[in-house]
Amino acid sequence: MAFLILVRGQSWRLMILSRKGQTKMKICSRKGFCFLHRMMQSFHAITSDVLTASKNSLLLNHETSKMIETNSTFSSYLELLNEKHSEGAESIRNLTINCLEKDYMLLIRLIVGFETIHGNY
Repeated sequence: MAFLILVRGQSWRLMILSRKGQTKMKICSRKGFCFLHRMMQSFHAITSDVLTASKNSLLLNHETSKMIETNSTFSSYLELLNEKHSEGAESIRNLTINCLEKDYMLLIRLIVGFETIHGNY
């Protein structure tokens, strides 16, 4: 971590804090300070870009999460719709079989009754 402090006109002091908490003082020329200042601006620009990218990534993550939840809900709805459709189709099939069996039995009775009354051809 570094702090820049202006001391006595043209000289700049760079105070460096080490990890152990010790401080070191270093005198920098204006040229050295300008270099350090540009480096800090560059570092700030990079960290700002990383922060912006992180925020955008987080927003995209939230949007994607909402889409997944919506798709999951829609998928559940489709599964239920398919289940109900299958039940409905099975019900129609059973009704059709019952009706055809009744019609067939009625037709057989009519034929047998007709033959009984009129005899075989």
